[in-house]
Amino acid sequence: MFDQQAMPIIRDRRRYHELVDPLLRGEYPEKDLSQAVAVAAMCLHEEDSVRPYMSDAVVALGFLAEVPAGCEEKPSVASQKKQAEDPPLSNGTQQDKSTFDRQRVVAEAIEWGAMRQKQKAQTQGKTTDSQCITDPIEANRV
Repeated sequence: MFDQQAMPIIRDRRRYHELVDPLLRGEYPEKDLSQAVAVAAMCLHEEDSVRPYMSDAVVALGFLAEVPAGCEEKPSVASQKKQAEDPPLSNGTQQDKSTFDRQRVVAEAIEWGAMRQKQKAQTQGKTTDSQCITDPIEANRV
């Protein structure tokens, strides 16, 4: 039943705010909300073969929860290159494309999270602007 209520909101980016706890009073990163909604949408997919494993969803959401408040995520250069290199699925079915998209999103979340954890370990105890770097390429420079 929840999926029937949530899907119209999930399909319309302008309505994402309706899914947010009102106690947050609008103080949340829009990009994080979009990523959380993307994970939720994958979990609610009609085709069970397209849905992520629960462990993958937990990992992806866990990485979102670790971003320090007030930090903005920068797009990953590596992720952008990978997206540019991935061939379009012109001969595949919609399910193949959905499966590919699911795997790509989960892989990017895992890559981002691993780099974020590495960066967090390197900067443990420091309070600098470098803690807000979430681009895996830039995180290696810290």
